[in-house]
Order: sequence, then C-alpha cells, then structure tokens
Amino acid sequence: MSMDDFWSRQSNAQKFSFDFAPFGVPCEITANDPAALAAAQLSSRRYSRAETSSVSKTLRVSIVVSQRDTPPVPADLSERLHYAGVDDWITVAAGEWGHGFANLQTRSAFVFLSPALAAETRLVSRYFIDHYILNLLLTEWAMLHASCVMDPSGERLIVMIAPLEPARRDELHPTLEQIVKKAGKLDPENVCWIVERSVNALKYIHYHGVVHGDVKPQNIIIQPESHNIVLVDYGLSIIRPSSGSGAIGYTPYFASPEQERGDTLLPESDFYSLGMTMIYALGGDIATKRVPSNVPDPVCSLIKNLIKYDVSGRPNWESEDLVDTIQTVRKKAFGRTNSGMKPIPGF
Repeated sequence: MSMDDFWSRQSNAQKFSFDFAPFGVPCEITANDPAALAAAQLSSRRYSRAETSSVSKTLRVSIVVSQRDTPPVPADLSERLHYAGVDDWITVAAGEWGHGFANLQTRSAFVFLSPALAAETRLVSRYFIDHYILNLLLTEWAMLHASCVMDPSGERLIVMIAPLEPARRDELHPTLEQIVKKAGKLDPENVCWIVERSVNALKYIHYHGVVHGDVKPQNIIIQPESHNIVLVDYGLSIIRPSSGSGAIGYTPYFASPEQERGDTLLPESDFYSLGMTMIYALGGDIATKRVPSNVPDPVCSLIKNLIKYDVSGRPNWESEDLVDTIQTVRKKAFGRTNSGMKPIPGF
C-alpha cells in the first residue's frame, strides 16, 4: 500500500456520526467531515419518529468527502443525476461531483462527495441521503426502489416504489391485473375505490409536473385489506411535457389516442388509460370499449368521459377535481362514498 493510499484512508475515516430513527427504524449516518452530517440532520426532520418498529437491523449510510477539488456545483446538477439499479444494488451518479451506491441486502450505503457538493446541504439531503434511506427502509418490507422522478427545478424528489420479491408481492400486494385474473370481473364498488385511490396518486404526480404515461392494471398494486393502492412503473413518464416531448412508448388498448400517435402526453392521457383500466377491471371488452350491463349508469358515464377520443373533452384538473367527481359518482351509484372496507373475493 502506498503512502498516498494510507493518508487517503486516514482522511476518509468515519470519525463523526449522527443517529436517528425514521419511522422507528434505527439509522446511523457517519462521515469523515462534520459538515457532511448537516445533510443527514436536515433529512431527519422529514421522517416521523415512531418509538418502536418491527425492523431491527440498523441502516448505515457512510459519507466520504474527498480532498479533491472540483469546479463549482452547476445550478442544474439535480437534472444531471443518474439513478440505476441491478440486483441488490442501487447507485446514484453526479458526475465529477459525487456518487453513491447502496446494497439492499446489507442495508448499507456509501456516498462520496466532492467538497463543493458536500457544501450543498439541501442537494445532498434530498438526492443522496433521502434516496438511500427510503430504499433501505422499504426493502425491509419487501419493497424496492423503482423510479426516481426529479422536478427540473431541483426542489423535489418523487420516489416511486414497486415490489421486490415476486412471490411475496403476488401473495401480499397483487396487481389489479392479477386480481382480475384470479377473481374474474370485480364488483363496480370495488373498482370505484381502486380508481379513486389511483386518481389521488395521479393528482399528486400531476401537481408535480409528471405524467405517468402507462396507467394499466399491471401497474396498479392493490392492498386489499387496507384498501390502498400503489401506482408503479414510471418508465414511460414525462416530466413537465412540452410540445416537443412526444410519447416514448405505449401499451396497446390502455394508451390514449394521442399517445399512440406519439404526440405530447397530458394529464388527461393518464385519465384515458384509467378509464380503460376500469373497463378491464369490470370485466368489459377493452378492444370494443364495451362496459358490462350490470355497471351503474353513473360509473358508465364516468368511464365515457375518461375515454373520450378528443383529449380536450376529458376531465382536467383546471375545470374539476376528479377526486370529488368520483366521490359524487360513488354516492349516486352506491349510496355512499365509503365502501366499508368491502372485501375483494379471494383476497
């Protein structure tokens, strides 16, 4: 070992630490530079602090601030970040300013930062510390990071998740597609609570400038016991679409006409896909867009509005809150806006 290597190891030694318990999960952040812990302290404020947790293994994130000088951090660095994953590994790269990697199996992560990036507490907190803490927390519950969608302004990081283990996923959190294949067509009231939850998810990402681009039964994970859903797979998503950002792919039958043409995606494009998903879940024919005869008229009218060919004829957030619209539909169709945790047969 050379003397340069020896002194490098000495300077990288993790001499400082900060402990906290996001969601009650023990987490240890260590660093070779006390200033680097400011990012961890900032991140700690974003998590609730439950007293206990079923997770016993400590999350460990080690931060190394290098001694090598780099150019100043560019204003658009958050747009240049690259996330990737393979097997149990998740990486984030920030060019010459820093990089990090984490192992979901060992629940540990290493982050290497240039002095210039280490001084950017907010960036490090949001795009490095939060990124790894969330993934390492979620993997304990058989969940794995699927996509990170960043607001170009650099103000937000939206973390999307998907199941890790197919066997456990199918048993505990099946997709809507899997439920329909096993149970057959769903009761209209069950379809409506699933759709309302999905619209809430879309409302959140649309507000942050993201169009999902691939809403379909396969990408809606259902939690039957708690009546919750998780919208996953953001591979076709577009961030703040413009006239020059055409669709990059589509799923037949569920994609909107404008998406099939390769035109610009809009939030209304997701609504079309959701309408087609409703037809599928109700046991209808997605090729002919036929809705079964047992579906209440208010639900049929909602589907008809969602799947209009002309995008301008569909609901949009400026003219109505689709969450409220679905609540109204549920009241008219079923006499209530709460399904009373109505079970899905077989789940």
